[in-house]
Amino acid sequence: MAVGELLPKIFEGPVGPEATAIDLWAPVIIVAPGTGEDLARVATVAGANSVLCIGIVVGPIRASGKAADAAGDKVNVCVFGRCKVKVAAALTVGAMIATSATAGKAGAGTPAIGAVIGKLLAASGADGDIVPCFVDAA
Repeated sequence: MAVGELLPKIFEGPVGPEATAIDLWAPVIIVAPGTGEDLARVATVAGANSVLCIGIVVGPIRASGKAADAAGDKVNVCVFGRCKVKVAAALTVGAMIATSATAGKAGAGTPAIGAVIGKLLAASGADGDIVPCFVDAA
């Protein structure tokens, strides 16, 4: 049975103005489906410790350097395993990470139950660093 038969409102290409550009290595949350869609979409969030975070965008890399440029662009999200993440501050190896107050970046602290994305596998020196992490957003 084809996916289209199970979920008839999955579309390719532009589907509405709800989507925005998404940077590579950004933590993303689940948001409401767009106009005419059945499935939720992902977006970055400017809010610390969001329990809606489902993982980190790992691709594809578009000509702009982003993972998504506009509505309808599909992205790959790492929900379990090793990948890279863009951080909002200097962090130590093993720091628990969650969404930060800066959209598209992970931060540390004392994340709420269910808000932890994973742990850093290397230290970051400054805001905007891209470092390896282990994701376990399930």
